[in-house]
Amino acid sequence: MSSTQVAPLFDLRVTHAFYTDGRCADFAIEPTAAASATMRGLRLICKPAGDQIRVFAGLNPAGQPFASLASPPTLEFLLRLRSPNLPLFTELGDVDGKAAPVFTNSGVAVADPLSLRLIDRPSRAAETLTVQRPDADETFVLAGRPRPDSTLADLAVAAGGAVTGIKAYDPARRQIRVDSRAAAAGEAFSLSYPVLPPRRPDVFADVAIVVDDALLQASLAAGRPRRFQIPFAAKAVSWCYYLVTTLPTPLAQLRIVDASPGNGAPRIVFGDGGRREVSAQPDAGDAVALDLARRHGGRRIIRFVSDAPVPCRQSPVKNLELHAGANRLFAALPNPGLHNFAALRVAGPSATPAREVLYEVVTVIAD
Repeated sequence: MSSTQVAPLFDLRVTHAFYTDGRCADFAIEPTAAASATMRGLRLICKPAGDQIRVFAGLNPAGQPFASLASPPTLEFLLRLRSPNLPLFTELGDVDGKAAPVFTNSGVAVADPLSLRLIDRPSRAAETLTVQRPDADETFVLAGRPRPDSTLADLAVAAGGAVTGIKAYDPARRQIRVDSRAAAAGEAFSLSYPVLPPRRPDVFADVAIVVDDALLQASLAAGRPRRFQIPFAAKAVSWCYYLVTTLPTPLAQLRIVDASPGNGAPRIVFGDGGRREVSAQPDAGDAVALDLARRHGGRRIIRFVSDAPVPCRQSPVKNLELHAGANRLFAALPNPGLHNFAALRVAGPSATPAREVLYEVVTVIAD
């Protein structure tokens, strides 16, 4: 089929706030076998295009699509992770909280571009139970494993039998209580409930795109594809600098300053509350400082922690300066490396939870 016999239907790509241009090539996107078969039957063509895939509709000689999407098919794709470094700079809490994460356009208001929403793929299991002794409160222990967050409302008895409903459910024991008085001993009934679907280790997430005639006609009328995107947010963590030095400068005069040109607010603030001479006041909750003190005995170790978390970015933050009073020691501090993660528990009058920081060590030795 030549390029003159197709029309663009939709594009699917991953976006990421970490990257300067927003485009993310850390994933491979590929259709499932079922989606490929559906597309062949509808004369839809899927082609990779750099960091995205594009789906085209085949056209007949009159320039009309072969596909009829009055009964909207759902095309499923697999999102496979190419880069093991993605978790270092990506906020993945929502994805990690899903047993089987799926990005979909279902239930999302039409937009272009349209950011897919993240859901947990629903999955149910069923088992057959047999009435032993008809009773108003007969109990059964389920052989299967409903989702831990299942409630009574999530369980359902198949219609049509003498046992028609569940009176109570104990998730800790996986036990149900039913009124089986209308059933005979030995009569079976079916019960269904939500379960955790298996998560394939080689698949980061699934993508489900519902394609209908409205989407097809809108793309044909516009002469360009509808754009679907899977957005990822950059991880934000506090920055921490350790200064190893022999300078006698008083602690209050050692400062990190954002000297970016212009009159805007500083992008990163290192206030007085985040500055501490950990060589003089050891902090048992700071493993990096303790290691530096061991390796640099006799030298001062000053810790600077940013007032707020800093979003990870591909482009480095420039113009962070280290000052000692009126003297500028560093005109451009190196940004903390993405692999330099540490758990920091700042000592104080009350216990505080450990927080994740990105850190960098700089050294200034006086002549």
